[in-house]
Amino acid sequence: TDPSPPNALSARLGVDAMRVEMADQVVDPATRQVMEYGATILECHSKGVERRHIFVANDGGRWKFGQFGEPFPFEDTMAYQAKSIKARFTHAMLLAYVKELGVTLAGSDAPMLDSGQGYLLTKHGKMPATYKEFAD
Repeated sequence: TDPSPPNALSARLGVDAMRVEMADQVVDPATRQVMEYGATILECHSKGVERRHIFVANDGGRWKFGQFGEPFPFEDTMAYQAKSIKARFTHAMLLAYVKELGVTLAGSDAPMLDSGQGYLLTKHGKMPATYKEFAD
């Protein structure tokens, strides 16, 4: 998803919010052309302030890794040194981090922590052709 809704909702409602993205890179085996770029992203916001941001993404070129904010105690920060950029923050790591934060994603059988009500917003499929994204 676009990163602005979790941050805006977090600020307006005075709550914690997360952006979680797991997208596999899809390559056409015949042409070796990338059809969809991959990404593993975790953003944690607290009352509109970005608390933690970790990502591995290919947005049309090379894979990039980045992080912002103080690591959570459960993070495998040694993995962020891996030679392979894609291996620095994997889907499995993202799922483990989200679980440690007490969030259960759709399709998971892990119990929720008793820490209050939450909502999971999901987007499926491609963005409409008329959609425009504006960067800050």
